[in-house]
Amino acid sequence: MSEKENEELTWDYTGTVGNIDLILPQAVDEHEDYIYLGRKKYVRIYGVLAFPYLIHIGYFDALYGVLGQNIDTIDYVERIPDQKAVNKLTIEIAKAGSNAKLNGGDQKYVQKANDFEQMRKEIQVGTKKLLSVTKLIRVWGNTLKELNENSEIFENQCETMSIVVHCLSLNQENAFKSTMPSILMTEQEKKYKKNITSDGFAALLPAGKNGLHHPNGNYLGYTLATNSKIFYDNFVGPPLLSNPMVMIFGPAGSGKSVLLKAFLSRSNAMGAWNVYFDLEGEAEEIINHLGGNYINVAPGKKTGFNPLDLEVEEDKNGRKRIDIYGKVAEIREMLSIFCEKMRGKGLTGLELTGVEEAVRELYSERGITQNPDSLYEYRDGKENGKFSVGQRKKKMPILTDLRKKLLEYPNTKELAELMKLITGDGSMALFDCETTVNLHGLTGIGLKDVSDGFMKFYAVVNILEWVWSVFGNYKYKHIKKNAEIDEGWYFAKYPAAATLLEEMDRRGRKYSAALVIASQFIGEFLGTESGQTIVDMASTKFILKQNPDSVDKIVNHFNLSDQLKNDLVMFNEGDAVLLSGNEKIEMHVEVFDFEWEYFRT
Repeated sequence: MSEKENEELTWDYTGTVGNIDLILPQAVDEHEDYIYLGRKKYVRIYGVLAFPYLIHIGYFDALYGVLGQNIDTIDYVERIPDQKAVNKLTIEIAKAGSNAKLNGGDQKYVQKANDFEQMRKEIQVGTKKLLSVTKLIRVWGNTLKELNENSEIFENQCETMSIVVHCLSLNQENAFKSTMPSILMTEQEKKYKKNITSDGFAALLPAGKNGLHHPNGNYLGYTLATNSKIFYDNFVGPPLLSNPMVMIFGPAGSGKSVLLKAFLSRSNAMGAWNVYFDLEGEAEEIINHLGGNYINVAPGKKTGFNPLDLEVEEDKNGRKRIDIYGKVAEIREMLSIFCEKMRGKGLTGLELTGVEEAVRELYSERGITQNPDSLYEYRDGKENGKFSVGQRKKKMPILTDLRKKLLEYPNTKELAELMKLITGDGSMALFDCETTVNLHGLTGIGLKDVSDGFMKFYAVVNILEWVWSVFGNYKYKHIKKNAEIDEGWYFAKYPAAATLLEEMDRRGRKYSAALVIASQFIGEFLGTESGQTIVDMASTKFILKQNPDSVDKIVNHFNLSDQLKNDLVMFNEGDAVLLSGNEKIEMHVEVFDFEWEYFRT
């Protein structure tokens, strides 16, 4: 064998993959405030300039919950010798004490001195250690556009959590080297080095969960990334959720109705009240199985729901009152929706004024004011062959009474004529009646027999107004109450519906009542200004598998990443993106074997 041939057979380990190759980027192209690391790899490095005054274990988990795999953090920790820490704290105590005296006993300096003194004591007795910590954070994206979107989400979340971060502009390459496991680990800028106690250091570590864990939440499923459990409570309140309203979007076969029924049954098991609007007749079996009351609504039959009914409410200060003005607003919007359909436009300005005056006058004629006692009358004597003693609720006005009152005003005569359809023996007079229905823990409203689309929607609006009156009763203020509406895309068609839902949402927050609206057609909502208002109103959105032709509109409206865009199209049944406050979580709705019999539609 020739020497040349022998050289060709010489073993060469150049192509062997080593440990360094696994972490070595394909490229390092530094720009002002980000680095391109190769195909589909962009990164931006931040330094934490200031931590909140109080942090706890798992405090930083919210960052991972918002961005998931698009964020990681690197912490460099050095222990400060106890004696050095005590000496430094002694100096800081003296400074704070002097500043307190110079500023007339300013409490912020007094508090600072007390905090440092307590910390010094704990270090001296060995219960705590003082550490020096530098926290660097990397935000990732598959494209520059996605990197910028993720960075904006990250910065907004940090602001919410009172974490001050700086993008390491013009120093991204050195900062990136500092995040790598190499001898360059100590090359961070000194201004990002902060002193922190051992308790505070524990808060820097992940708590081992990046799911959703609301106190007293209902189990809904698990995250797709880590299988962490999702315990969700739409009434958890600020700062996690500004309101309890929920929207669920998913076409046929995505698991929308299953999610809505899981929400219904599990909140019911936890003691919440639920009123389920069953537009397609798919929930009667589960309502009956759970021991609820199922009411069928049919054309030509009085329903027993009076939208003009009132209840005694209680404000945040514990004062009981009758919210006549809130009821006036609901009736006004209900009639506006009715007019939009029947004559192509809502109520005019003069008609709005007339309706408000007429409704208030109807209550005034019965002696009903904001005073709770005015809603009742005293009975003492024989009635219907029986003796009765005590208070009873006054007879409420009905829609026929309102129509008669509107006939008295010149500006509302046209409206009154139109109301013939919804009063007396009119084709839509289902709600021109006194209340005969009793609401309890779980109620289903069956609307399958109402075939006309608008009539079905009109029925939902009127029953909702009655339900909201009952939900507002001060006796039920400590009970969580949901009104679930399946196939609620009707609301996107009428501008007045957005105003009505906004009024209901505002009032509902005061007495723990929530709207939960599910729809196949998210495009119906995002395609109109009023529909977008309804979507944006809800603090929680569940977005299940979407069709490719609608996903771009969804991504643009909710500012989702390209990765989430791809996932929304590829989701399996039951997979969803959960937008809950500042959280963006990919999850799967878990249904147990014993539930499938009643959840399937």
